[in-house]
Amino acid sequence: MIDAKGLKIIIVCTFGAGSSQLLKINVDSAIEELGVENVNISVCDSGSYRGERCDGIITTTAHEEMVQGHPYAKAYVAVTGIFNQADIKNKVRQILVALGVEIPE
Repeated sequence: MIDAKGLKIIIVCTFGAGSSQLLKINVDSAIEELGVENVNISVCDSGSYRGERCDGIITTTAHEEMVQGHPYAKAYVAVTGIFNQADIKNKVRQILVALGVEIPE
């Protein structure tokens, strides 16, 4: 397993409830498939995410512009859909690599 050293990634959606919870399940699955551990994933609504201390943000394309310029996040990615497993895995890999996790191809 690859140690992500406690990176904190938030998932931002409109209400931080239904769709973000489904996306979290798929993000957790992608992290497991990539063989990465020690990543803290939490969900947040679009009204309060700016105050969340985090290393990175995963959101949907509908919220992509909104999360740019977050005061703490060093990287963000936007998935095309909460059920698009291939895109989610690709974006999870992308954000982890951007945050310094070495994931072999």
